[in-house]
Amino acid sequence: MKSSKRSFVLLFFSLFLFNALKSQETLEEYLNTHYYPFSLTNGFDVKTSVMLKQKLSPYKLVLQAEGGSHFLKLYEQLPMVWLSFLNNNFGTTRYFAEAGHSVSIVYNEYLRTGDAAYIVFPRRKPFWKNLYAFNQSIPESKRISYYGIDFESSRTYLLALRLILPNITAPAEITTSIDLIKNADPALADCDYITGLNKTLKKALDQNKKAFNDYFGNRYRDFERIVTNGASCNDIRNDRNPNMAANFLSFDREFNQQMYYGELGAAHTILTRRVTAASIINNSEQFKDKVCVVNLFCDNCSTAEEGKATNWTLRDVEKDIAAYFLPLCKTDFTLFDLTDDNPAIKKFRAYGQFLIIVRNQN
Repeated sequence: MKSSKRSFVLLFFSLFLFNALKSQETLEEYLNTHYYPFSLTNGFDVKTSVMLKQKLSPYKLVLQAEGGSHFLKLYEQLPMVWLSFLNNNFGTTRYFAEAGHSVSIVYNEYLRTGDAAYIVFPRRKPFWKNLYAFNQSIPESKRISYYGIDFESSRTYLLALRLILPNITAPAEITTSIDLIKNADPALADCDYITGLNKTLKKALDQNKKAFNDYFGNRYRDFERIVTNGASCNDIRNDRNPNMAANFLSFDREFNQQMYYGELGAAHTILTRRVTAASIINNSEQFKDKVCVVNLFCDNCSTAEEGKATNWTLRDVEKDIAAYFLPLCKTDFTLFDLTDDNPAIKKFRAYGQFLIIVRNQN
């Protein structure tokens, strides 16, 4: 009995000592065993995939930050690395991004039909073609759909509304509103024109919700989301984080999926600021501590549109990233796992649970 008790005490002490020594691990020691090179063409290797399946399992939203610049060409491919991995391993079928719901309606029409006329913003055309090809390679029930949680674009507002118009006669009390959508001039799709049109439709919706619901049927929620969006194209320079978070949480109340993937500008993702969309979602009742942020740091990156890519959202830790993380980056893309509860990485983990360092991109 005494021997058994002594063994238990020794085991307890050994575990305590092991954890104590582990907690004293230096930053260099930690990083040396927690970095994972990958490529945009081949994605994650077996070792990285095994790690990610384990480390991502507690989360419900993987949110990739667009660090450096929105215009980096790597964002034509990086989302597919995540989407294919999450779709295969967590059943992810919903992809959220910094766009309005009208944009998602138009692009989902492309994903449904393959008609490239619905790719209205050419900058990401290679990505959309790759996503379409990926969807065609898997069963229809597993295909990925796109959802915008930001303000409505004046370029897609009318196009989306016309796509969801049913081919039936509208109830008399909303005929004027439906005719307004049908007859609006797409050539005048500037911000002021669209916000004025939306104001008229929103007022009509407030007065005749049942008639609109009856008319649009299963596309009513699409109509309602566009018209009642809490931000508009006039808010492009304003703080849209609360609205983006509210729109995402509204989608989740309908979908309640195991795992989502999102891609937002880094100003909306870092967890150190409580006012970002990521932080608001992460602190919500629905998603308490269920948001996994993957930040992105650019080394020697530039774009024709914006010049040198900056890491301003990570500026307080930029020197340390350059000193300790960069020397481990032997390839252009390296993923660092910062999920462990280790004091050595505490200040980096505060920004997000993972960090991708990209090098020499434009």
